[in-house]
Amino acid sequence: MNCETFIGLVANAAMLLGLSVIHDMIAMKKSKRPTLQKFYMGVLLGLIALAIMANPWRYGHSIIFDTRTILLCISGLFFGFVPTTIAVVMAAIYRISMGGGGVYMGVGTIVSSAAIGLAFRYMHEKRKWSYGFGELYFLGLVTHLVMIFLILTLPRNLQWEVFKSMALPIIIIYPIATVILGWLHATHVQRNNAQEKVRESEELFSSIANTSPPIWMADTTKKCIWFNQSWLDFRGRTLEEEYGDGWVEGVHPDDLDHCISIYTQNFDNRQAFIMEYRLMRHDGKYRWVIDRGKPRYSNAGDFLGYIGTCIDNTELKITEDTLRHTTEEYAQFFSNAIDLFCIAS
Repeated sequence: MNCETFIGLVANAAMLLGLSVIHDMIAMKKSKRPTLQKFYMGVLLGLIALAIMANPWRYGHSIIFDTRTILLCISGLFFGFVPTTIAVVMAAIYRISMGGGGVYMGVGTIVSSAAIGLAFRYMHEKRKWSYGFGELYFLGLVTHLVMIFLILTLPRNLQWEVFKSMALPIIIIYPIATVILGWLHATHVQRNNAQEKVRESEELFSSIANTSPPIWMADTTKKCIWFNQSWLDFRGRTLEEEYGDGWVEGVHPDDLDHCISIYTQNFDNRQAFIMEYRLMRHDGKYRWVIDRGKPRYSNAGDFLGYIGTCIDNTELKITEDTLRHTTEEYAQFFSNAIDLFCIAS
């Protein structure tokens, strides 16, 4: 063991980490064709393996050491069977083409590290591990203990010398590098999962909101910043047209002052309100609506504006007006009648 060995292995590990960051930026993006994406991921992993194998630390002319084992065990853990298998095939073919006395060890480490990574993936999913330091370090330790064991596949005259020179640097550097690379991938996975949950929540909110009665939302300036699809369909206008004070254009002129007064007064006092006014529908006809608004706040208690719902009340309004007129007519009739009336059950 010497300083040159450590420097060579660390330099190769640093190269791996840099290339893996590029891989994450490309491969972690969602695709509408997941099968094809797995193929692309596998090819990209294979190219990274070839790059680090092309710049190894050389123990001898035919014996090389690099960080392909770290790449492949992490690939098995995070990316699964198909991408890892593609990377294994590419790396194995390249190592065989290089030849030399270390070819059996080289191919053996490629296959074993991928297999160990896939085994850890199975245990990770079954036991619901959380990509912690312990799991990643244990993955790196097992992978590279097997790598050290595979030194026995080298020619007999080289086994002991290689073991003395390489066992300690491997067992010190490689598990730590496995943890670092695994942590980088885990961070990307967690961020993507969080983004996916946010996207699903937004889609759920949008689905619920757009199938609900007309809904509006205003910010702290009293300007409306959002209307759901039901509102836009009722009005027959776009969000851009209704945005801000655009919705006011649909309020009946006789109801406008009353409507704005209630809205402004309650908004300033941070109070919920209910108001009734006529609003123009997409066909140009005015419809009576009941508009309910209430203040909304952040989790920290900061005032964010208002949210409200609007319900078409025209039919009920007509029924109430008809009933009132009928009642007034009957009352007037009975009051003015000169005969005596009696109503019995």
